[in-house]
Amino acid sequence: MTTRLSPLLCFATALALGVSSPASAGALNLRWNECWGDGGVQNRDFACDRNTGSEVLVASFVPRFDFPQMTGDEFVVDFATASTPLAQWWWFLDAGNCRQSSMGLVSEPPASAVACAEWDEGQAGGLLSGFTFNVFLPSAGRITGLHWMPDGLSAPVLAGHEYYAFTLTINHQKTVGSGACGGCTLGACIGFKSLRMTSPDPNVDQLLQLGLFASGGDDSMVTWQGGSGVAFPAPGGLRCPAATPSKYSTWGAVKSLYR
Repeated sequence: MTTRLSPLLCFATALALGVSSPASAGALNLRWNECWGDGGVQNRDFACDRNTGSEVLVASFVPRFDFPQMTGDEFVVDFATASTPLAQWWWFLDAGNCRQSSMGLVSEPPASAVACAEWDEGQAGGLLSGFTFNVFLPSAGRITGLHWMPDGLSAPVLAGHEYYAFTLTINHQKTVGSGACGGCTLGACIGFKSLRMTSPDPNVDQLLQLGLFASGGDDSMVTWQGGSGVAFPAPGGLRCPAATPSKYSTWGAVKSLYR
C-alpha cells in the first residue's frame, strides 16, 4: 500500500529539513522524452520516413521563491524553423492548418519521472489555448496553454525545486505520402518562453521568463534535426543552441559541463 503525502505536508517537511534540489533557481526547463533533471535530451533527430509514432517534449520549472498557494499556470512555447515562412509541418491547432491535430497536451508527468515533482498531484486540468504565426520572425510560431486547479484548491511549491509543468506530444501524421506537410527534415528550435504561476491573489503571481528571470537559456531550449539554419532570437539575445547529444545519468555529470 502506498501513502501519498499532501502537498502542504510535503511543503512543511521540506522547510523543516532544509531539503534542497540540484536544479538551478528560477529556471524554465525543456527537454525531449523526460524532465531536465531526469536526463531529457536537448536534440531530437527524426528520419521523417513514417506517419506513425510521436515525439514527447517535457517542460518543467523551478520557482524563484516559495509559492504557498499555486492554483494554476499560463505557459508560452515559441518555435522557429530554418525556412520562411514557418514550415507547414509545424502548423498546429487551428482549423485549416496542415497538421491541425498533430500537437497534444499531457498534464501528467512521464511514468519514469523522479526529479520533477507533480506540483498539483494530478488535480489540475489543462488545455492548449492558441497557436500564432510570425510572433517575432516570419519563420516562427507560438503555442499557449494553461492549467487550473478546481475552485478552492491550491498547492504549495518550493523555491529551488524542479516541478513538472506539461508535456507536448507531436505526432508524425502527414509526414510522408499523399497530403504530406513539408518541413519535417528542416532544423527547428523550440523555447519554453514563459510560465506564469497563478494564485488566489493575482497581485502575487510569479513569472518565469526565458532570458529574463530564467537562468541558463540553453536549459529552456531544444532543437529538432540539430537546429541547423535557425535564427531564434529570444529575450536576452539568446540564439538557438547547438544540439547537446547526451543523456545525463547523474547530477555530477551535468555540473561537469559547466566547470
